[in-house]
Amino acid sequence: MIIDALAGPIPADAAWSSTHASGVAEGIELARVVGKLPARLVLYGIEASSFELGAPMAPAVAGAVARVAEELAGRLGVPGAAGPR
Repeated sequence: MIIDALAGPIPADAAWSSTHASGVAEGIELARVVGKLPARLVLYGIEASSFELGAPMAPAVAGAVARVAEELAGRLGVPGAAGPR
């Protein structure tokens, strides 16, 4: 799902959440309401495939972590890292 958070309110069906009481969408909307939403906002999310205690990271999740790490390193200008996609 790709959402332009600067174009308008986050859709109600964007049911992202975190381990806290409020989710990502609520945090973005709060920033908008109090006038603190930045001019540019990029979010990266990786959905877990298992929450079983002691379960190893799934290969698909590990691949997603590697891709996001590479993207972030490129955006931050880490030498040898790929740039934004």
